[in-house]
Amino acid sequence: MSLTGRRGDMTSRIIPVHGRLVRLRPVQHEDLPLFTIWENDPAVSGAHGPFTFHSATGHEKEFAENGFIGREHGMLAVETLRPVEFVGVVAYFRFTPLERSPEFGCQLAVEARGKGYGAEAQRLLVDHLFGHLGAHRVVARTAASNLAEQAILRKIGLTQEGVLRKEGYFHGAWADIVLFGMLQEEWATFPRRIAGS
Repeated sequence: MSLTGRRGDMTSRIIPVHGRLVRLRPVQHEDLPLFTIWENDPAVSGAHGPFTFHSATGHEKEFAENGFIGREHGMLAVETLRPVEFVGVVAYFRFTPLERSPEFGCQLAVEARGKGYGAEAQRLLVDHLFGHLGAHRVVARTAASNLAEQAILRKIGLTQEGVLRKEGYFHGAWADIVLFGMLQEEWATFPRRIAGS
């Protein structure tokens, strides 16, 4: 099912995408307080990512403008199915009409990790980017120390394409970043069911 739509005519017509464990849906206004808490919690970004403070006012402004769905980027809520609970977000960015090669990522609440939610949410997003938005390729980056995310990216069909040496600066130190990618033709032949699920 497609998530495509526009705010005013964008997010109002978005249909949630369901998996076995989670669904992706538009971010709702009532999600913003919890999202802001996660954005400002070092435990959520963890040892593998940058930490910066985010303003609740900034989130409110962007939500009012476009519901976090723009022409070249989008952010969707990750919601568990049983029980129904908002547990994180997935996002894509740098989706230009010519290149159609967006980067994507996922952020989950600490207590929601290790349950398969992140793998399924990212797989659903990849399916959406290729199947409904017409991506040519998708890209994901993660810290070399983040072995769990690297395992997820391989599980959902991405291939490691290289290491960007000392590309990230996290917690006062430079870190290598591992680059993953997937082409449309690879996605087309990859099993829809997540391996091991």
